[in-house]
Amino acid sequence: MTEATVAADPRFEKLANLLKTGQETFDRANVKFQERMAKNPAYAFEWAGEVIAASAKARVYGGYLDDLVGNQEAESPISYEDVFEFIKASLTNRVISGAKSPKCSSSAMANLVAQEELSACAGLLNTLTARWF
Repeated sequence: MTEATVAADPRFEKLANLLKTGQETFDRANVKFQERMAKNPAYAFEWAGEVIAASAKARVYGGYLDDLVGNQEAESPISYEDVFEFIKASLTNRVISGAKSPKCSSSAMANLVAQEELSACAGLLNTLTARWF
């Protein structure tokens, strides 16, 4: 985001910082997993769940962060209110669709990842509706 955009509406920066926490969560979980693996790999499957959840959060949050940055770098960016409402509507749609028709694959890992992504969407939606941005 450009300095002019941030100065024009600081809520964009606040929203971007929230969305950056997805990657930060993944980075912390990944480091923690690697440290645990080096000490005692016996519990790798138990710890891997934390990394999968953090990875799903990073993917969901990162997707919206990319959209936010892309919008701000566009020739005629959309207003903060419209971006915020778009993100909320998109998350609501993903959560309702995922609850109504959960992804069902023959791969247990794919099902777990889909479930964690849906959980990340619900968590972000909850944060956005519970806070003022």
